[in-house]
Amino acid sequence: AGYSVGTINDTKTGVFVGKDYSNSLNYKMITAPDAMKTTGTWEGLLASRLSYAFNLSGPTMVIDTACSSGLVAVHEACNAIRNGECDMALAGGISIGAGGASTTNNDEDEQIEKDTTNSGTLGAVTSDDNRVRTFDKKCSGSVFGEGIVVFMLKSYENAVKDGDHIYAVIKGSAINNDGASNGITAPNPLAQAEVISEAWKRAQVSPDTIDYIEAHGTGTLLGDPIEILGITKAFEKRTNKKQFCGIGSVKTNIGHLVAASGCASLLKVTLALQNNIIPPSINFEEPNQNIDFLNSPVYVVDKSTPWSKKDRNRRAGINAFGFSGTNCHMIVEEVPERTNETSTVRESNIITFSGKTETALKTLIKKYCEFLKMDRKLNFDDICYTANVGRGHYSCRLAVIAKNTEDLKNKLNRLVENDFEGNGLSNVYIGKHRIVSEKYLHRAEGEITEREARELTIEADSLISDLAAQDQYDYGKLDRLAYLYAKGAGVQWKNIYEGEKHNKVSLPTYCFERISYWAEPKVSQIDPDANIGA
Repeated sequence: AGYSVGTINDTKTGVFVGKDYSNSLNYKMITAPDAMKTTGTWEGLLASRLSYAFNLSGPTMVIDTACSSGLVAVHEACNAIRNGECDMALAGGISIGAGGASTTNNDEDEQIEKDTTNSGTLGAVTSDDNRVRTFDKKCSGSVFGEGIVVFMLKSYENAVKDGDHIYAVIKGSAINNDGASNGITAPNPLAQAEVISEAWKRAQVSPDTIDYIEAHGTGTLLGDPIEILGITKAFEKRTNKKQFCGIGSVKTNIGHLVAASGCASLLKVTLALQNNIIPPSINFEEPNQNIDFLNSPVYVVDKSTPWSKKDRNRRAGINAFGFSGTNCHMIVEEVPERTNETSTVRESNIITFSGKTETALKTLIKKYCEFLKMDRKLNFDDICYTANVGRGHYSCRLAVIAKNTEDLKNKLNRLVENDFEGNGLSNVYIGKHRIVSEKYLHRAEGEITEREARELTIEADSLISDLAAQDQYDYGKLDRLAYLYAKGAGVQWKNIYEGEKHNKVSLPTYCFERISYWAEPKVSQIDPDANIGA
């Protein structure tokens, strides 16, 4: 999104997390006793930890409506922004802690893993063949997976004003509950139809302008036909068109992410709009015998389908239904055409990269090399602005002065080819620093004291002030600033762009190292051979 910790700190930002309470029980059971265990696993503190860490003053809450939790969290975040309770929000869903137990597949006579995290609930809708076959005749349930999806949300007007990179626009959304259905866990098609109709009303769109619906699509014999029935009833109130709207489910690709499933659906639609292609809903061969697609407004998108530009904004609906009976429907459309004008174009600019480890930094540079191979037609000054202001700055650093995107690409490629040795590369500075005590008599390379770090920062601040007043940067001062940054100076990058108009662009993000962190297993003291019933 182009926002670093420094730019989000102390803001009126809300945090809305959709989290199914039940799927973290395994983690709580295996962890060894620890005094801080409660604050780390208490469901209500999940969102508050972010607000605490970054001093965010907007509304903070954890929402549990079972499988619809994540999309309901986004819905509530949008309402909070509209009501002025926060200026922007972080909202999404999380699903971790899926367990497994072996079960035999009679057809293939092989062992497959099936999720039994909650055998009394999820186990009842778990696929027999480890495949999600949404809307298909052979469907037998879902495969449960893990995932985290988070969106940064802001009003459209403010996003445009702030030069944000906007991926899609949420036009409107609605939630309701099944009420008294055929059973407390049975879906209600009338309620589902009503929530879809209400979402159209709030979004102020005509249903015949909806090109695609991302279904909840759990792949169950009961749930899929009821979902299509609800969609059909909603459309029938407003249009008689048949098979004009595509439908699919990302669960066929990545499984059922429970509380994060609605947000995974929203992410899929957003990427489909960005790439002008509706991805196929896989594992679909023959329609479920209980679904009459011929007389419904929808058809299954079973192959990659171009989603070409139209004379209106392309739109899609997203369904998220919950075991709790809480339903949510959201209308999303593409970003209207707009001009992203940057106020300055300079002959040379500075761009910075950093990581907490050398491995992270090197991986990031390689990602940029791949990124810059593609002809994205991005403004070079906007690239520098986003990298400098919208990213964190850590101990392992690289600063490059380049004339344009091609110059930057050549310098980074040569850096990788030289095994990250900057020798022979002009205006390229690599450094790694660590703050140590003044009492250190024998310091290693890169170790600096707090006093030395302050001196570097003071000089950098002075250079920033001088450069901010120039239409074209003084090359010598720019070079000196790059050197100071690599040495460990704390640079207030936003000050160099004061009074200028820049747009945030989508760039490679921080490269975390593939290191697993998990709690120590809890060793049971109970003798497994003891006759407990005696």
